[in-house]
Amino acid sequence: PLFFDLVRGLDSRQGDAEINFLSSFDSLSGEINLAPEVEIAVKNGTAIEFELPIDEFSISHYKFAFQQKLFNKKKSIGGIQSIYETDKSWKQHEIFILPILGFKFNEHLSILSISGLATKINYNRQIIPEVIANASLFYELNNRTVLGLEVNNIIPLSERNFSRRLATRVIPQVHRKIGKNYGVQAGIGVETNSGKIYPIVAMRLIREFHLKPVKSRKAAQTHI
Repeated sequence: PLFFDLVRGLDSRQGDAEINFLSSFDSLSGEINLAPEVEIAVKNGTAIEFELPIDEFSISHYKFAFQQKLFNKKKSIGGIQSIYETDKSWKQHEIFILPILGFKFNEHLSILSISGLATKINYNRQIIPEVIANASLFYELNNRTVLGLEVNNIIPLSERNFSRRLATRVIPQVHRKIGKNYGVQAGIGVETNSGKIYPIVAMRLIREFHLKPVKSRKAAQTHI
């Protein structure tokens, strides 16, 4: 998905790595948001991520993520993703636990869900629980082009924060692989927040590569 993405693919191999750069603009705030990140598969099916969300050209948060594949069958794949995010002062925190489920209907059509629970702890140490519901539908035109429709939802479990935190984003998108190691994703959609509806535009640039394991060398022995 363009916005709420995986930490590498669930079937990634050890050493698979990626640097990507997400940029988005919404007309409500008039802000340009940037999010460079690094993703590395440390083992087959196990990956980690570090991201630096940037608001108005200043780093606003630090984000760390872990992802583990749990199963991979003929038409379905599953795993779990956990995320920890904090502001620069380390006084506001958010923790996500998100089961992942993907299903392939045929060679072209597939669906992916990254949904679960999040807990936010604000400056006043108030705990705000939320349901995170993300679903994406994809249609693979060919081995280089994929069309998608992504829906993101934040559903507060606290009545006090319900109207202020409830948010939905719907964004059609296209994914295009360029050459062997590059890719671009782009989309235009709408977002609702605090009862307001406004357009949003986003693009993600991707550079993939593979980290080769460092081979240990035995120290040379000198014989006299």
